[in-house]
Amino acid sequence: MAQQHTLALVNMSVQMIENRVFLQQFNKEYIVRFHNRPEFVGTLSEGAIAFDGAGTILAATRCAQFQLGVRSPADIYGRNITELFNVSLSGLLDSSLKKAFHPTPIFEVRSGARYFAVIYPPEPTHGASRMATLKRDACKEASSARCALDELHFGDQVMATNVQATKRVLERDVGVILCGETGTGKEMYAKAAHLSGSRAQQPFVAINCASIPESLIESELFGYKSGAFTGASKDGQRGKIFQANGGTLFLDEIGDMPMSLQARLLRVLEEREVMPLGADKPIKLDIRLISATHCDLQEKIAQNLFREDLYYRLLGLTITLPPLRERTDRHALIKHLLVKEGGGDDNVEIDDALLSVFDHHRWPGNIRQMRHLLRTMIALRESDVLSICDLPAGFYTGPLRVPGCDCDFACDCAMRLEVVRNPLENAERDALIQELEQHNWNITTLAKQLKMSRNTLYRKMRRLDVKDLDKISL
Repeated sequence: MAQQHTLALVNMSVQMIENRVFLQQFNKEYIVRFHNRPEFVGTLSEGAIAFDGAGTILAATRCAQFQLGVRSPADIYGRNITELFNVSLSGLLDSSLKKAFHPTPIFEVRSGARYFAVIYPPEPTHGASRMATLKRDACKEASSARCALDELHFGDQVMATNVQATKRVLERDVGVILCGETGTGKEMYAKAAHLSGSRAQQPFVAINCASIPESLIESELFGYKSGAFTGASKDGQRGKIFQANGGTLFLDEIGDMPMSLQARLLRVLEEREVMPLGADKPIKLDIRLISATHCDLQEKIAQNLFREDLYYRLLGLTITLPPLRERTDRHALIKHLLVKEGGGDDNVEIDDALLSVFDHHRWPGNIRQMRHLLRTMIALRESDVLSICDLPAGFYTGPLRVPGCDCDFACDCAMRLEVVRNPLENAERDALIQELEQHNWNITTLAKQLKMSRNTLYRKMRRLDVKDLDKISL
């Protein structure tokens, strides 16, 4: 005969005790507390996962397993945090410190779902400083996980294989050639490889072999001594190759390098020394070499446009970056870019209809095109939820069509939204229009009746494409 709320109070008490026992049991470890809504972090419904200093999962609460859709604890125990979320332990520590331990957005690798998380470091032992322990373990984890490379993928198997292969050759004298369409992030990948190895604190020098005028290539790449030629600087100039000494040299668009310079570069790479113009002795080099091209170098060799001996000197590990349209982690990647391009504004989201349109676009400019598009949409948005209506007009050109729609993508916006809305959303839209009609389209009175703010009502109207500006009154 007990009242219903009695059992609810007992359940709440049980959950509170369970959470406290978990936090006490793992108070010497790192604990990530998270929820899909930032205001619920720190409440009874939050999930909590315990990690050791290397980022390995030790335990998880029932709420954490429920939120992640994990059937058994064994499914995640022993895995690294980078296999679960798109962030490393050190990266989450840095974010928590910068935000004064306020929830920061993270994304699940498998589904791309967004959560808000805070990480708490271990309690100090033997009088040790809690902050010193945090920083020491963060450095250990950063060096072992090499998070810069790990953060380039969110579950795509091709990218995961690329990252693992690159890690194995980082500390060896093995050249890396990055292949892929334009905009797939070859320079970003090269920088991540540089930051993931022991040379992270040394120079990273990128050279676009297609953009340097042929008349200046010698001086730009190899440098020159004072008075080497007419108009030369009296102090001379260090070439870009020498600037990379001790660090990483990234040769972008290597397939477009003029034939006249390929023989000179081959000698530099073979001897690992550079002879500036006007110098009388070479300078020894210690560089790690990464090249990139969107061309087929074998075809270039067949056309006598690229030296075969230089190709085999560059060749070591070949990494092919998949185009955006083929990446299986596209949704998580897009949401990650949304946070980056939002300038730290964590409130900007993207609706499922727009994601569906993105899924059916070919993305000829790949990640570069996506980043610029999101940057534009964020700047022009009318609400914090990006929708099809926020797409700039230039995006409509081309053969893209909305799934399930026989009309061209450049058709009326309302028609596009009607196609991608589900039946429940259509019913909600009809009900909202009916309520607006009954209240003579007075936003203030309707918002009061629905017990929501006017901003919330406006967002709902935008999401459901309810627009009648001539009728709306405040």
